[in-house]
Amino acid sequence: LLGRSSALGWRARRGGHVGEAGLRAQAPKAKPVEVHHSLRVTSQVAGKLIGRGGEEVKKLSAETRCRIQVEKAQDECGEREVRLTGAQEAVDAALAAIEAVVKLAPAPKRQRADDDGQRKKAKQGDELEAKLFIDEMDLSFRDDLWHMHREGGPNDVEIFVQGLPKGCREENLRAHAEALGAEVREVALLTDPEGRAKGCAYVVCGSHEAAVTLVSALNDAPADALPHGNDVNMEVEREEPTSLTARFSESERLVQGKTSVYRMALTGMLLGKGGERMIALREEVGNTRIAMTGGPCRSTEKSGAASPRVHLLVSYAPGDADIV
Repeated sequence: LLGRSSALGWRARRGGHVGEAGLRAQAPKAKPVEVHHSLRVTSQVAGKLIGRGGEEVKKLSAETRCRIQVEKAQDECGEREVRLTGAQEAVDAALAAIEAVVKLAPAPKRQRADDDGQRKKAKQGDELEAKLFIDEMDLSFRDDLWHMHREGGPNDVEIFVQGLPKGCREENLRAHAEALGAEVREVALLTDPEGRAKGCAYVVCGSHEAAVTLVSALNDAPADALPHGNDVNMEVEREEPTSLTARFSESERLVQGKTSVYRMALTGMLLGKGGERMIALREEVGNTRIAMTGGPCRSTEKSGAASPRVHLLVSYAPGDADIV
């Protein structure tokens, strides 16, 4: 969901400086800071960007003054990497132009067939539901928003922990956190639709200071330092992690809206105008039912209490878990 910056349309804030005219005349002209940015697009979009004989990409590069390189190789999802290099204004202009091409291109549809050559739609009563939380996504590429706010703000009290060892239960993580000196209000271990632990959890602390202490103590700590028992619901095949990762919860910041460290409401950006990003995502994975829910979003849960944390709710037929 969150691994494509062009789909989200988030931008870094830009500031400027205007000095005295006389000082500007005397001082040497500063060399623009070069920015590097990369994104992935479908092969169809890549072809439109390049154009016949590379005409379109050369034209776009000249218009935006941004160096644009489109990789020839495709990844396992059939996508190609686009690398942008230049001044911040040039990179932003190129991103806007690429986003326009992405919007005009039809969303790829994954064609699946049964033995008769037709994909049979499962009855709604037979569908399974999987929750994909925002913090399960790779956020490392968000240099303009994520990295600069790693330390969190005074309202950040929830952290997300990944790399938990097999058999680690909520009570194990709570006891370990409290032994580290953190006041803990809640521990929520994430599981898949079959009840198997995913190896990650949310921990709500009693204060921001306690959360800072816990992030510092858990991040990069050996995973086997956590007490854990045998859990029959864990996947035996999953490799034992060697270290933990801990950071502040992005879901909590989405719930906070404009009062978060970002000072902006990001939920609308994720949904897109009129929910266009969710619609495109549904089409891309074969018109399955996908909805953003939890937190400030309207609940679409079929059963049980709605989660207070932002996540995608993915409905799929038994045997179609690869959609998730």
